[in-house]
Amino acid sequence: MAAPKKELGLAVSAPPALLPPSLPRPPPPDKHKFEKELSELTEQIEAKKAQQESMSVLSDGSRGPSEQLLETQAMMDGLESEKKEILSEIKVIEERIRTLGSTFTKERDKANKISPSLKYKSEEMYEEQIKKLESQLEKTFTYLSTNDRRKLQQTIDTLKEAKIKLKDFLESRKTMDECRNEQDELRKRKDSLFQKSKNCRERVNSCRDDADRLRKEIQERKGQHKSRKAEQEALSREISELYQKRKKLNEDFRQKQNEYLAQMKAYSEEEGGAKRGGGGGKGGASNNEKTMVERDYHKQIKHSTRVEVTRRDEEVSICLTLINYLTRLSTTTNRATSPSLLRTHQTHAPSASPDELRKVLSPPLRVSEGDDVVVIHRKRGEDEEEWIPAGSRDRNSRRKARRRKSFSGQKTFSKSLQHNATIFEQFNRLGLQPPITPADINKVSDQLRGLLIKYEAGKEAESEAGDSGIMSSTGISEISDFTHMNDISLTSGEVTPNRPQPHSPSPPLLQNESGPLDRSCDTIVN
Repeated sequence: MAAPKKELGLAVSAPPALLPPSLPRPPPPDKHKFEKELSELTEQIEAKKAQQESMSVLSDGSRGPSEQLLETQAMMDGLESEKKEILSEIKVIEERIRTLGSTFTKERDKANKISPSLKYKSEEMYEEQIKKLESQLEKTFTYLSTNDRRKLQQTIDTLKEAKIKLKDFLESRKTMDECRNEQDELRKRKDSLFQKSKNCRERVNSCRDDADRLRKEIQERKGQHKSRKAEQEALSREISELYQKRKKLNEDFRQKQNEYLAQMKAYSEEEGGAKRGGGGGKGGASNNEKTMVERDYHKQIKHSTRVEVTRRDEEVSICLTLINYLTRLSTTTNRATSPSLLRTHQTHAPSASPDELRKVLSPPLRVSEGDDVVVIHRKRGEDEEEWIPAGSRDRNSRRKARRRKSFSGQKTFSKSLQHNATIFEQFNRLGLQPPITPADINKVSDQLRGLLIKYEAGKEAESEAGDSGIMSSTGISEISDFTHMNDISLTSGEVTPNRPQPHSPSPPLLQNESGPLDRSCDTIVN
């Protein structure tokens, strides 16, 4: 007789002897490999899309050289027009300088002709000599002869003619000076215009060089744009191929799931027929068919689920376990450090035994058993081994009581906590530090809850990104049911390692005639 079979911690009676089925048990599809390949394809698609977007941004920035070339050409046109205006103005100035030069030459020749006949260079001297000779002529008119008077009169007339010529000479000299000054100003203007023209020529040459450089850059960018466009098209084809691969992967896995379910159904039918030994009718087979398929499929999913537990699920289980541990630790710490347990009050006879009190109360309190009463003792100090009744007081109790009122809260939150090696290992796996004092419990609990929220968000994002409907609703519900049942053993009630530990209820309250005895209150049974 075969040994009794156990499933999920429940004892099951031994089945009858089975005939060996002709069909082998089909293996389940490898979901872990499927998820790994699916994630790799998704990562490749995202990387290709990011590369395609970066290339499109680079192609949009190729308009800069064209705009710069247009601006350079406009600047060149403006400089060319300015240069033409300068050259035309220089021509006008040169024409004016030539005109002034001819005028200057005429006036100079005229002055050179007049200059030899001029005895004096000022009109005042001529007027003075004329007046002197006229006065002499009047005074000596009666004494002079006719020839002398005629000569003196000719001299006066000559001086008057010379005076007139002097005016023409001075006007010519003035015109010469004006022409010379104007020529000097025009020459200065011409020199400045020549300098401007030279600067314009240099700027035009610089713009021409810039235009040539920009044209070359535009040609290079056009070539780069063509190559980048070809790369974008190649990336688009690769992305479409990756999408097709992912679609085919989903379809293949779904087909394997369906084939596996069909094979399991046939295997279960044959196994059911072997169990009945061929004696059962069609009615019995139809009644047990669904149960057999579900049981065998459930067993296969159990095995595959144990193998396919991912690191994230394990960390979620560790988070839940540590949160429950910190919750119990916080309750125990608050109860053990409560100063109310240091005071006692007499009540009626207890309804709980001393063993129950020992389970409920924690050090520094202990329970001793008398004739008709139960006495709870406490330590005199943290380092002292002497025990005194909980209702008594030592010599410095009043002074310590006053001090305890002010520092009880500080002592509670400054007391160090002790953890075992498993707790340290679990915290180290999550990358966190365990609480050192009771004040750190809430902080560490918030960190663990934050990790849970992060894991849940990642799981939702993965489920949205993945294929919806790869597994049937029945298979998913069975996997989730098995995962929950696998976490907690129904036989022993113990929590498996790295699995969320169910919330353990607080120890039962002690009952007496007056009512329940709470561990956090300051009343004990005497």
